[in-house]
Amino acid sequence: MHSASLDSATSQTSAQLQQQQTEQQRTRQQSHPQQQQYSNHMKAIQQDPELRRKVLVNRLLYRSRQRGFLEMDLLVGIWAEKQIPQLNENMLQQFEIVLDQENPDLYKWLTGQEQPPQDVAENAAYQVHKRQHLLFSHFPIW
Repeated sequence: MHSASLDSATSQTSAQLQQQQTEQQRTRQQSHPQQQQYSNHMKAIQQDPELRRKVLVNRLLYRSRQRGFLEMDLLVGIWAEKQIPQLNENMLQQFEIVLDQENPDLYKWLTGQEQPPQDVAENAAYQVHKRQHLLFSHFPIW
């Protein structure tokens, strides 16, 4: 009998806890409508390929221009402004991998001071950027 009352109390406590958590979640959603709007916005981006591309392009342009290293802002940012709108989805993803590299390393690789690791050297976006940088490195960029 003692076990039955303990089980009853446990299930009641569990139900009360679940109800309390549900109420807390509802309160959070009501007090933070921006979170719900953000979540809905992210779902829309995931479902719309054109919107997803636009978000990716904007993110890559921002990351290209705001490297925190003036030479890289110019070297990568100006190239990105001209090239990103024309890149296909695969090249955009490849370029994102290039942007994930550390500034000092990427600068040395793009300017020919050092050889990049094989995975970077084989990256299609890196190859295009490097080739175009070498072609136009004798001309001012503005």
